[in-house]
Amino acid sequence: MTYEEVPGAAPSVPPGTGPWARVRHWLQVIEAPVVWSALAIGVSTLGWAGLNMIETPYALERPGPVVDVQAVIEPAPRLRHGALYLTTVMLTPAHAREWVISYFDPRSLMVPRDELQPRTLTPSQYARMTTQMMDESKTVAKVVALRAAGYTVAISGQGAQVQDLLQGSLASGHLMAGDIVVKVGDTPIQTATDLVAATAAYQPGDSMPVTVRRGAGTQEVKVPLGAYPDNPKRARIGIAVLTHVFAFETPVAVTIKTDDIGGSSAGLMFSLGIYQGITGTDLTGGHRVAGTGTLTIEGKVGGVSGVRMKVFGAEAAGAELFLVPTENLAEAQAASTKVRVEAVAAFDDALRVVRAFAAG
Repeated sequence: MTYEEVPGAAPSVPPGTGPWARVRHWLQVIEAPVVWSALAIGVSTLGWAGLNMIETPYALERPGPVVDVQAVIEPAPRLRHGALYLTTVMLTPAHAREWVISYFDPRSLMVPRDELQPRTLTPSQYARMTTQMMDESKTVAKVVALRAAGYTVAISGQGAQVQDLLQGSLASGHLMAGDIVVKVGDTPIQTATDLVAATAAYQPGDSMPVTVRRGAGTQEVKVPLGAYPDNPKRARIGIAVLTHVFAFETPVAVTIKTDDIGGSSAGLMFSLGIYQGITGTDLTGGHRVAGTGTLTIEGKVGGVSGVRMKVFGAEAAGAELFLVPTENLAEAQAASTKVRVEAVAAFDDALRVVRAFAAG
């Protein structure tokens, strides 16, 4: 008995051949595509898993968690309405798999590791340094907020000390570890954030006049400036730096408790939270306010890195207003899809913007 095959369809089973023959027939029909599909899936899975074992010289930058500073500051605000979010960025070593994913994920960015971490510091040493930067930002935030609330605060710093140079820094040969920067042009430098703020007045490719204490002497050097890997329009020296001999005395005890967060970009949001707690005012009016920015002891807000990821994190947390340093405004606006972005150049600007937003 013969049967016809329909193009594109499975062959019919000749009648009268018994149930086992029918089973064998259908196994033959499905065997080849199933085996090849299983083999392809297996190879793809092993290949994808294998990518996770291939290291790259990059770090993966993604939105980190947000923290309501009202919950970590003592004295706490009397009226804890809304939120004052500090925003963070997560940086993790990127293997080949993350490198592939980043091309399809607009909320991640690959950044050369050597441009983030000094080459001579171990991960634990670098973590300690960023913790020191966070501690310094807390101190500066206390000073700025207390002064804004009407208190007199004494503070001093003896310059910004270079800890190390980043890979590829144009400052190599001009600055070295141990140098203490005391001036940029005619601007005195007392703290590390003062140096960041002074650098913001220059463009990538400029040569910045810097006065340093090196050993027993003082000298002026011209330092060529590079750019940040995530913001090519923003100038940077390419060094790791901390304040040299930082001392302060406050008339009111203020504590800030944070874990596993490093760097100095939370200074602005800390200062708003401290001001609200000290004065007993309600800045937010029930709204969710997020932001980022370094702070000098004069209350100037300085630029930061990772702004795009911080905007993403703020929006995920439901923030309605995002405060950003003036030099990072364009970057923040480009990343925003729903949060209102406002640029601030000083702590007083931030107070004014938040109050106006809360008033509606």
